[in-house]
Amino acid sequence: MSVAAYLAAAGLTGSNAGADFQNDKYWLPSADALSAPRWASQTEFFALFSRASSATYIDASGVLRTAPADAPRFDYSSGGRRVLLEGGATNLIVQSVGMNSPEWSTAQIVRTFGQPSPDGQNNAVLCTVNGNVDPQVSVTLASGNPSGLTYTFSAWIRVVSRNNNELRRARLYSFGYPNGGGTEAVADVTLNITDEWVRYSWTRTFPAGMTSTLVRWRVDPFDGSDGVNQPSAGSSIAVFGWQVEASPFATSYVPTTSSAASRAADSFALPTAFGGVLSLPAASFLLRFDGSKEVGSNAYISGSDRYAGGNSSGTSVLLVGGTPNINMGNISVPTGPLGIAIGWDPGSKAGSVNNRVAVSTGTTVSINRSTNYLGRNSTGSVANSGYKLLAAYPARLSDATLQALSGT
Repeated sequence: MSVAAYLAAAGLTGSNAGADFQNDKYWLPSADALSAPRWASQTEFFALFSRASSATYIDASGVLRTAPADAPRFDYSSGGRRVLLEGGATNLIVQSVGMNSPEWSTAQIVRTFGQPSPDGQNNAVLCTVNGNVDPQVSVTLASGNPSGLTYTFSAWIRVVSRNNNELRRARLYSFGYPNGGGTEAVADVTLNITDEWVRYSWTRTFPAGMTSTLVRWRVDPFDGSDGVNQPSAGSSIAVFGWQVEASPFATSYVPTTSSAASRAADSFALPTAFGGVLSLPAASFLLRFDGSKEVGSNAYISGSDRYAGGNSSGTSVLLVGGTPNINMGNISVPTGPLGIAIGWDPGSKAGSVNNRVAVSTGTTVSINRSTNYLGRNSTGSVANSGYKLLAAYPARLSDATLQALSGT
């Protein structure tokens, strides 16, 4: 199929640079920034992509995979193919692969190692209860005083067997160990688990005034199945890939062995030819992605400033095009899927989000466009998300067209 025919079928007629990450299609101008599009390879489009470490993603079969350093990740955890772009993160849990170091402990549970796991290997742990009260598996972190800080726990869990029809349920606890003994800031959440592998997460902001420097994260299998938390002997769950990170949401899994481990941030500098279209005095672009889970001055696509991004202390305010920005409206975080279309010419700029009426102003885009990034700004602040579609146009599209294109 020709590029023109493909773009017409996709509703993107007029674009001469872009990427349909969902369908692994890429196109760039055939000559200068005003020229007709040609097909580009994935390698060409990602030539300026970098990441200083390996990183994990979910493939089309639902298996956890690892991409090497400097390789983009095409993730299917949202139900379709996306290019996954994330900031750096550290998994504070020691021995997340194996779960068999002094930091780990159990009560009323027998662990069986080397079980089939979501990464297609045998890295899961089977936790079989012995029939006594209060079975549990836990890990203790010496990661400093958590007072007032926000952490997110995540792990894959599934039910393996239920010998007395126990509820498919687990309870997740976290609490600190203060220097004077005992526990403090105990909190818990109930997880409704299934027979299939699911990655569960829990975000917790610890209260101010804590003195603990040790924090325990604990999973109690089948907790709540009866009044005394005593599931029958032989009932079991499997667990894999525990992670605790200093973040208000879970990011991709970072395996650890003898110490905490980190994932480097993704940096996706767009092809020079794509930037050439954005550098035209009259141009437009369309971006569709899974949306934002965070507030702050993040950039969904940027040059030296944001073409589009969020900036707020309590809501996601979608901004357009450098100083002065256009506010396309407040959207609560997490936003859900977003479609953003923006256009400009020497006398105006306009933007629409999720098919809202376009907001416009009589000033043009004021951004140094020598290098353009997807999913981050020029200083490295990343907007964690899965990105579906990016298309640039060598003309200022009408406000009505921007509105029509900005669906998700």
